[in-house]
Amino acid sequence: MESMAESLKQSVSRLQSMLQGVESLESLDPERRARLQEAFPTGWLWECDGQGKLRYCDPQVEALLGYPPAELVGQSLDRAGLPPAAVEELLTTLEQQGVISRADLQLLDRGGKPRSIILLAFRRQAEGPQETRYWGLFQVGQPPAPDVEE
Repeated sequence: MESMAESLKQSVSRLQSMLQGVESLESLDPERRARLQEAFPTGWLWECDGQGKLRYCDPQVEALLGYPPAELVGQSLDRAGLPPAAVEELLTTLEQQGVISRADLQLLDRGGKPRSIILLAFRRQAEGPQETRYWGLFQVGQPPAPDVEE
């Protein structure tokens, strides 16, 4: 049976693969966006800078957590309901390792209700001396149960 850590690692690799060649999350083509939503139906994509300031939030965040994307863009990731300590750990890990996956986090939705999330994020590979950026996905809810043969 596959461990949770291995499953999360594979999910990050899958997300990176699905976003390979993408220049901007804002300009995802409809076909790729549909494939991402199929692969991660309860997830929303985001981009932040090296300080954790959100530069992009997928519209899915409003349906999942009640936050309009425009309300979050330009704000710190903690504005999206993540505890500040979790944001600090996320940024430190991304800076040091370039990738993070966690299934033990909670955030608060717009109504203040705690929600379990899965975090998948990685350093955006860019050419040239661009500012550090991270792309990620928060998947709301528990991970799917593994397939069990009967």
